[in-house]
Amino acid sequence: MIKNILADINTGRSLGVNDSPLGKKELAIATDASAHGVFISTGRTTAGTTVICSPVGDGSIVLTDLIATAEKKAGTLLLEFSDGTNKVALVRFYLTDAPIAFSIPFRGRWQGWKSAYLEMITSIDGNVSVAVGYYKVGKKNSLDYNEWSTSR
Repeated sequence: MIKNILADINTGRSLGVNDSPLGKKELAIATDASAHGVFISTGRTTAGTTVICSPVGDGSIVLTDLIATAEKKAGTLLLEFSDGTNKVALVRFYLTDAPIAFSIPFRGRWQGWKSAYLEMITSIDGNVSVAVGYYKVGKKNSLDYNEWSTSR
């Protein structure tokens, strides 16, 4: 086996290498989101709760993008992190006055805690759609709820 190091031509120092959430070494030229991000979309036509995405085991998820649409009806659309016991609302839309068409490319680290999944809760019988960009993080790089809550 021949060992290679990619070095900066001006300084001779090796370029950054990161451990990815997937346990592999990566050249540090891309964000975790661009290297490992995926998306999922879901919709509802009746009131209720839908889990949008969830981590593997005691891992967590990091949100990268969010798109939500809903028709004008009396009621709400709530998006929240939950582990079945602890719940933290990310955004609540009131749909009574107007339909919503919302999108955001998250900046910063919108990461849930260990075992927390993203869910949508609707109180309307009408069309609601949500698409989320995210990537999964392993247990080693995830905080339990109390650590997560005090760190923000």
